[in-house]
Amino acid sequence: MEEEKPVKRKRDDSEMQLVTPLKTLQNSLPRYLLQLEYNGSNFSGYQRQTGAKTVQGYVEAALKKFLGSDTLISISSRTDAGVHAICNTAHVDICRTSKRKPGETLEPHPPETVRKALNHFLKMSSPDVSIIGVKRVSPFFHARHNAIGRTYYYRIQTGESQQPSIFEQGRVWHVPAQLDIDKMQAATRHIIGRQDFSTFRAAGCQSKSPIRTLEMLEIRGCPTWSAFPSSEASPTVKSFVIVTKARSYLYHQVRLMVGLLKAVGLGEIKVDEIPGLIEKRTPHVLPPMAPASGLFLGDVHYGDECMAMDYVYHHHLRKECAIGENGDSDL
Repeated sequence: MEEEKPVKRKRDDSEMQLVTPLKTLQNSLPRYLLQLEYNGSNFSGYQRQTGAKTVQGYVEAALKKFLGSDTLISISSRTDAGVHAICNTAHVDICRTSKRKPGETLEPHPPETVRKALNHFLKMSSPDVSIIGVKRVSPFFHARHNAIGRTYYYRIQTGESQQPSIFEQGRVWHVPAQLDIDKMQAATRHIIGRQDFSTFRAAGCQSKSPIRTLEMLEIRGCPTWSAFPSSEASPTVKSFVIVTKARSYLYHQVRLMVGLLKAVGLGEIKVDEIPGLIEKRTPHVLPPMAPASGLFLGDVHYGDECMAMDYVYHHHLRKECAIGENGDSDL
């Protein structure tokens, strides 16, 4: 009787998904999450551009001075020229090597050492950007793909009798006429939720799908700048901030929404006209979008799981990114 040959068992997908990440986890470079704050007034946006002053360009230049070699960062949210960030995020892989023994790898830099070193070089080259926090994260963490939400703020100041303080230039949108905040707030109910946001999608948008889920859109009062050391602002001057939160946005989506809300506040567009504008699915039916100067990226949100050092890449992230619900912001 012929001897039965042993059957070679192939690893199933679940085993391969486990073995490959574990090998990567053991052999990969230390990864850090950077939290960036910047005044966008003097930048041509976040993304590196030849011959232009950009946030990415200055941060990567600081990394080169710190590490002695070219090092790229991966950002969570790209911002346009003039847009600010209270907290944007990026990840970077940093290998600490010995200067006395070239090629010898040392223990990873403490996060605070990375923060202080980068700010030292940034202060000399571009004081408009600062690293406000650094954390060690898993090699599988991704600043853009793992983000579960992004909060933006848009600042508006009204009042015909007084221009914004010179210290506020480039940081607020001045609207001379008074706005009807109640009508603007009522208008947000037609925009919030999951729907086709093609009406708020500017030309050049690279997202595959116009479907987005807007979790928050509201208008809040906020303090008006007072001149130092003490001065009472004019009673006709009022300041507001529009707060919005979503997992991701379309190109210029926030600024187009703010432009529409401002038109509602001025009485140029009625609240009950908004559903019809959204159904048009083209930005050509909207009033001009708000300028970049009043827009701030407030925060990028992550779940606890992906922030753990033992976090391992999950295959579902690739699926979510493919449908465009987890892309970066381009505002």
